[in-house]
Amino acid sequence: MTTACGREGSNHAIKIENVEVTNHNIKIYLASSKTDQLGRGTSIFVARQSDVGICPVKLLQEYLKIRPRISGQLYCHFDGSPMTRYQFSGILKQALGYIGFDQSKYGTHSFRIGSATSATMLGFSDEQIKVMGRWSSDTFKSQEVSVWIVGSSLIRNAFVHARSRTGGVNLGLHRIGVKIWWQGYGGMGLKDLESTIKRLMKYEKAPKYLVLHIAGNDLGKTKLGKIQPVLFYATINSRSFTLNTQSTIVFETVVINEGDHYNKNDGVFVAPQDGVYMFSWTVSTPDANWLMTELVVEEKVISSTGVRDVDSGSRSSASMTAFCRMKRDEHAFVRTTGQSGSNYIYSHNNLQRTSFLGMLIKAD
Repeated sequence: MTTACGREGSNHAIKIENVEVTNHNIKIYLASSKTDQLGRGTSIFVARQSDVGICPVKLLQEYLKIRPRISGQLYCHFDGSPMTRYQFSGILKQALGYIGFDQSKYGTHSFRIGSATSATMLGFSDEQIKVMGRWSSDTFKSQEVSVWIVGSSLIRNAFVHARSRTGGVNLGLHRIGVKIWWQGYGGMGLKDLESTIKRLMKYEKAPKYLVLHIAGNDLGKTKLGKIQPVLFYATINSRSFTLNTQSTIVFETVVINEGDHYNKNDGVFVAPQDGVYMFSWTVSTPDANWLMTELVVEEKVISSTGVRDVDSGSRSSASMTAFCRMKRDEHAFVRTTGQSGSNYIYSHNNLQRTSFLGMLIKAD
């Protein structure tokens, strides 16, 4: 109806002169159609939708702004030649493929059956739907679609409520061929799913659609494996010492080491799994000394921090926190940088304490 398809199709195609567009709706006069054998013609109205992205009134208004100002078929190319049904079908399939839909399940007639579904949900009668869709019979509802809704007692209760509501147990969709079979069982859980479906298929053919609502009865009964945390915190006991450049700092006093992934003997943390990790460290130096440190993951420097004490007899500290993504078995540690300096490390249990911590924030 919207495009030309041979000589007969072009006679039935919508003409620009038979279309009226207002801010509220579209009025289309169909002078003839394949189902209008007496040539009486009919008018149909398309209402504005609240979603402007799919509103037919808004979209047609935008199209008419760029359409050539010529009479004839409503949908045409910039040179005025009419769009054919073959071209429309090709564009439709390209659009469906772009958004990931199965192209084989849709065609130009999908718009008619789709409008029938919408009209049914809005409460139009069968006769009104037949006029709007130019159906000469009840073909718009001839193909029955079977739907099973299976689950626990919630489904059984929903079935009881559906029986007393407008539309009944088929939720008003029976007029477009939808038949719903409700099967609710008290106490049903995941373990009962397979046997339930097999039993139902002894009485009915497999449905077109299967809707499941289960597992509510499994809450609190399913045992979950204990999640092992990944966390460590280590310090350096009260002492002072000097390191060469690019030397690993060993934090030998472990306060906590959940999962045992930090080695107090070499100062290296080994990631137990892929994920995002957080590391934080604090370093101190006294008496006008110089100390620069960096966090290293697999020889890649993630971040750095340092301190230079300026007065003799005083002590200064510096801290840094960093996030990084690590793969399983990768190594992370803190070391002195390659810059020359004293690299004098100070740690005191009752004053500034040099420390290192890390944890798994998000597992992949």
